[in-house]
This record gives sequence, C-alpha cells and structure tokens, in this order.
Amino acid sequence: MLKKILALLAAIPLLISKLPETATGYYHTAGSSIISPTGEPVVLYSMGFGNDVWEGSLDKVGLHHNEDSFKEMAELGFNSVRFLLNYRWFEDDSAPYTYKQEGFDFLDQSIAWAKKYGIGLVLNMHYPQGGYQSQGKGTALWTDAENQKRLVSLWGEIARRYANEPCIIGYGIVNEPVVPEKNTVEETVGQCRSLVQRCTDEIRRYDDDHIIFAERVAGVQNVSTGETLWGEYTADMLWYLIDDHNVVYETHFYEPMALTHQTAQNTAEYQTEDIYADYLSYWVDCISAKQVGGSQYYETDYFQRTEEYNLFSPALHTWKIGSGSASFDNITVTEYSPDGSSRVIWHEDFSDGDLDIIGEWSSDGSGKIRTDGGCCTLSGSNDDHVLTLRRFELKEGCRYKISGCISGDITQGGAADIRADFALAENIFSSGRELINNRLSAVIEFGRKNNVPVFLGEFGSDAESFKENRGGERWVEDVLDFCVENGLSFSYHAYHEPMFGFYPEDTSSFPQERNEALAKLFMEKLQREH
Repeated sequence: MLKKILALLAAIPLLISKLPETATGYYHTAGSSIISPTGEPVVLYSMGFGNDVWEGSLDKVGLHHNEDSFKEMAELGFNSVRFLLNYRWFEDDSAPYTYKQEGFDFLDQSIAWAKKYGIGLVLNMHYPQGGYQSQGKGTALWTDAENQKRLVSLWGEIARRYANEPCIIGYGIVNEPVVPEKNTVEETVGQCRSLVQRCTDEIRRYDDDHIIFAERVAGVQNVSTGETLWGEYTADMLWYLIDDHNVVYETHFYEPMALTHQTAQNTAEYQTEDIYADYLSYWVDCISAKQVGGSQYYETDYFQRTEEYNLFSPALHTWKIGSGSASFDNITVTEYSPDGSSRVIWHEDFSDGDLDIIGEWSSDGSGKIRTDGGCCTLSGSNDDHVLTLRRFELKEGCRYKISGCISGDITQGGAADIRADFALAENIFSSGRELINNRLSAVIEFGRKNNVPVFLGEFGSDAESFKENRGGERWVEDVLDFCVENGLSFSYHAYHEPMFGFYPEDTSSFPQERNEALAKLFMEKLQREH
C-alpha cells in the first residue's frame, strides 16, 4: 500500500504538467506557447492594419478600415490584427505627457469592431517619439533621453486605460528598432533591451496580464556616416531577452528583398527551383561562348568551380548594338560528371513567348527586349546590355558548358555574345522554399532554445511582385506553409497600403479592389486550421 501511495505522489507533478492552462480572460504566454483567454494554446494568424501610420494627425488618416474590415479578417481565417500606432495621435511634441482623447477614441472604435468579430489586437508602436525607425531616420529615440521618457510614459498610459480589455493581445513596444552602433554588440543591442525593459516595467505598474511583444534589433546605424549597417550584424546577434513573465519575441521577414521590395529594385521573379544564396560577390568574372565553324552556333569552353566563384548564370549580352538587333535561341547548359557522362540541366528555346529572367542590367538604361518568333531579341542598346537568365551551383568535380545560337543584324562596332557569369556566395539554397525554411527555422530555434513564444510580426511582398507572374503569391504561400506547419504566429503586412497592401491602393477611399490571389490563398491555408 505504501508503495502505491508513493507512486501516486510521484506522479502528481506529471499529472499537473498535462493539465490545460487555466483561463485568465487574457492572452498570455506559457513556455513557448501563446494561450488564449479561454486557456487553450493559440497560433496568431494576423494581418497588419497600417492605419495610415505616417500621418501625424488623425484628421489626415484616410478610410483605412471600417467594421467590414474586421468581418473580412474573420471570414478569411485570421484571428488577430497587428494594429499600428503613431505617438502623435496621443500627444503633441509641443505638449508632451498631455494625452489627447482623440487617439484613444480611434483605438476604442476599432476595439469594438474587433470584439464583434472575435479578432484580437496587437498594438504596435510603429512611429515612436524620435522618429520612424525602419529607414534609420529615428536616431533621436536613442540619443535623446526625453524621447525615451515620453515613450515609456505613453505605454504606461495605454496600459492604464486598457489593462482590463481582453480583446487586446498585447503591446508591441517599438517597430523595427535601428540603434546607434556602440563599441560592442552587447552595448549596441543593450540600448534596445534597456528601453523595452523600461517600457515593460512601466506597463506592469498598471497591467500585469497583457503580453509584451519585444522585437529584436532590426538594424544598426553608424552614427558618424548615417549609414545603416544591414549586413554587418547577423540575426542571432540582434536577439535579446528581457526580464518579464509574459513576453513574445518578434522578428520580421522579407527575403529575398529583390522580390518583396519590387519598387525599390529591378524587377525580380520568385522561382521555386532557382538558386538563392548569401552573396559575397554578385559578379566575379565571365566566360563567353565562341562561334563554331562560322555558323550561328556558339559554345563556351569547359568551366568549373574555383576558390573565386561557386555559382554561374547563363547570360545574353549585347554591346553598342544601336539600331541593330541580336536574336538568341536554344540556350543550353550541359553538366559533365567526373565519370565522363553528361546531361542537359537546363534548356530555353523561348517558344512559349515567356521570358523567365532573374535580372536585367544596362550601363546607360538603353536596350529593349522582345520574345517572338521562337527567340529572344535584344536591340537598341548604346552600351552594355545584359540579360541574366538563371542561376546554377557549380558542383564539386563537375564541368559545365553553355551553348546557343545568335543571329540578327548587328551594327558595325557592336557585338553580341552568350556568357557564363560567375558569382561567389555562401549558404546556397536550391529553391526559394529552402531559403525560407532555413531562415524561419532559425526563428523557431530561438524560441525553442529560450523556451519563449516567437512572432513573425511582418512578412509581405509589395504589389508589383504579384504582377506578370513574378511570383509574389508563390512566396507568400511558402512562408504561410512554414508558419502553419510549424505553429509560428505571424502577421501578414499589410491590409490597405499603397505599396504592400492586400488592397494595394491609397486609402483615400474604401473599399477598393483587393488582391484576390492572396484572398484565395489565405482562405485555403488558414480556414482549414481553425
């Protein structure tokens, strides 16, 4: 009998650990999970509501959203909204610490709509005192102690007013913090940790229940030059932990940037089978195909991996072709294995009229492209004009050749050739999906290692990436798949914005035409999970 009693006593901790979380009436954390007000683990499926956050006055905020917007979120399968705030809605720089009711009235109206449709809100300070952070123009938040004091106080006022509001999931202290560079990584990141801790401590004076969303440092700024050092600090250097019992740690994801920020870069496509990598040098060298026997057929010599480069791309090149033109056809990449066998690993005959490229470059902006008659024709270039078709990894021990045909009316002094362009990179991925899984797995690992929940607070692709089959929706699908399959909470960015919007228009009128490819994708991926 004594042994049975001792066995039962020993089992009590195990039994307790298997009991469901008790309902608190508020969202909260438990280990690496987010717990709903009813006590059940929940994954946040969020959409970012931008609220015309760049406007300093609510009088200028357009028709960003209304009650139907929250209804739409519920219908699509979202359970929450990341709700962006501007500090100037709540206080004026001329009267700090004097809080304006109009900002809270605006927030109260959205809370009422959100509650009606079962949507939780993550309040995010997107534009804090000292300036918007993401573009490295908000340095004054970190260098002016008064700005920090005002942010701390404002978060305390928000917490005081909403401590008993179960619709609010939590408070996102500052969006994409870009901090000044200090002598060490610890000092640099410590600036953000310290401010987030101060805001958290102030919030806890009034509200011990709501979650704190602490975003990792997004960038580091060289104060002397004003340059933001995006590549010098790796993501794992920029995470930090704060001292609190109820925290979700946040990061954002927009890789590859050339796809998701179409309006800031050359047009790029998301190819599910293309090479993605961290480039050390985009262009190292090249080798041009040689004409074979006076024919239209051209072929390179063998080339292979070296210490200087490990990637290559077939490229079409013209130089000073002027009013002439060069037509390219049957571009072929052949791989030769160490055992003497060979195989064609890629071929493009342009017969379908589509042109799948990863980049176009012209030294002076001149040059035109057309695909008709079963070939790709370049014309009108006054100097160098290069069309990069695909990327391939140079495998150890293998040799390669690129071949194809060139014809046309090449003006005197001009030239056209088929090239292999070489690049050097590390962390090479065979597909965009593999890149996404690798990067986001690191986010999951941070949460697992520290036993904390993580939140992909922003991911999205601008409106241009959804045009002309560039693959924006394929990229979104791959990110969604990872999040859903791995239970990673996320917020798609964003709902109604001029560049990144699910409704990709200005907000002077509402509603407008939405991105139906995305709507269908959200319904397919999110509704079945509820």
